[in-house]
Amino acid sequence: MSESDDGFLDLALTSEEWLRNHFLAKSPERVSQVSDLPLFPSDKVLDLCCGPGYYCDFFAAMVGPSGHVFGVDKDPTHIDVALRRRITSPYRDQMSFEVYDVKIPRCPELIGDMPLDVVVMFNALFYFEEQATLLQRYFDLLVPGGRLIVKDSDFGHFMVSPFETKTRNRVVEAAEHDQSYSFNNFAGRNLFKTMRKLNGAQVTVRAWPYVAHAPLSDAMKHYISTNLITLLDQARPQLAEKDIRAWMSLYDRERLEAHINSPDFIFVMNEMVVIAEKSR
Repeated sequence: MSESDDGFLDLALTSEEWLRNHFLAKSPERVSQVSDLPLFPSDKVLDLCCGPGYYCDFFAAMVGPSGHVFGVDKDPTHIDVALRRRITSPYRDQMSFEVYDVKIPRCPELIGDMPLDVVVMFNALFYFEEQATLLQRYFDLLVPGGRLIVKDSDFGHFMVSPFETKTRNRVVEAAEHDQSYSFNNFAGRNLFKTMRKLNGAQVTVRAWPYVAHAPLSDAMKHYISTNLITLLDQARPQLAEKDIRAWMSLYDRERLEAHINSPDFIFVMNEMVVIAEKSR
């Protein structure tokens, strides 16, 4: 992976600004969704690819003062932000952070030989090639009854209204067939299959729905526009110029006349959450 001002892989979607907007855009739903996850008082939680640590505060609130949340990320910029945020967090004594490459076949130093109750990976699995091997390694760190919780989205399945379906289908189909792009917009569809390969796991699936409609907050507009233009960039080599122009006229938030800025805009998507519980 390469580093840039945008983040790893030269992607805006890995920058701290993007992750902050992503979190803020969906924050109204976060409390109910995260609070329904199987995290319990006294749990020890490892958050893989935690980014700036936005979820760690939620997790720390759930595990309480006798639990702990360990956040790790390869990007030192993200860990710097997480450590600064930790200073003013009411859960600062329940959170620790470390710069750590998840692909390294050893435990983070801040964990040592501590048994883990929960391992979490949100919107990051698609950056790794040997996904089943990676997940099995962290699943094996769990105590009996421990939970591996993985979340990813799939932008092959979203709804915008009103919409011209043929253009959408051409863009999605072109993006699905592209093999050169470093960001997988379709990771969610394979998540259940990948998690079922874990030895000794009982797997369940949840969907986190998101509905956004005009007037959109700046954070939500940023989230939708950046994601859909990223999808276009993935599809661009195989698209006609008219489809590229049409897509930008719909979703480029910088254009006042774009559909995303219209009073009729509505957007619906789901994120997939797969939970693997370790046999007791």
